[in-house]
Amino acid sequence: MPMFDSVLPRPPDLKNEYERHKHVWTLVPDGKVREFQFLWGEKSLVVRAPCALDMATQVSEAVEPKDGATYEFSVLANPVRRFQGSGDRPIKDIALLRVWLTERMEGFSVNETYITKFPRRPIGKNENGFAYPVLFHGMATVKDEVNAQKTWSAGIGRTRAFGYGLLLLAPLN
Repeated sequence: MPMFDSVLPRPPDLKNEYERHKHVWTLVPDGKVREFQFLWGEKSLVVRAPCALDMATQVSEAVEPKDGATYEFSVLANPVRRFQGSGDRPIKDIALLRVWLTERMEGFSVNETYITKFPRRPIGKNENGFAYPVLFHGMATVKDEVNAQKTWSAGIGRTRAFGYGLLLLAPLN
C-alpha cells in the first residue's frame, strides 16, 4: 500500500507532547487505525499515512526501501532499554546508541551514522513519563527488502505515538 508524507503547518497552541499526539489523531481519516506515523519539526508537522491529508501544504509519495538501494536516512527516536521491574532506561553512550539503531534497522545495513542527543522531554497525558530524543542521520543500504519495508512502515523504537521513530529516506543511487 503506498504511503504519503504530508507536510502541515505546526499549530502554535499545543502545550505538550500529549496534546500534539491528540491533534495528529484528528488529522488522519479513520484515525482509530494506527497506520500513520508523524514527526514534529520547528515550524511544520510531517504525517505519513495511507492517504494525503487535506490540510497539507506539501504532499509526496513516501520513499519506500528497495533491495540493494542506498539511502540517506534520518530518524528522531527515543532509544531506551527495557528492564524487568524498573521500566525503560535511556541509552546515553554513543557506541551503545549505534548498536541500538543497528538492531532496530532490520533489513538495512547501516553504513555511517551521525548522532545528536537532545534534553529529555516530558510525555504522556499527565507528563509523568519522559522521552530522551536522539536524532540519527546517516546512510544505509537495503539488504533485505521485506524486513526493510517492515522497519520503514512500523517506525523505530518506543514512543512512536508521541512523534518518535518516523524513518525518513532519500535515495542516493
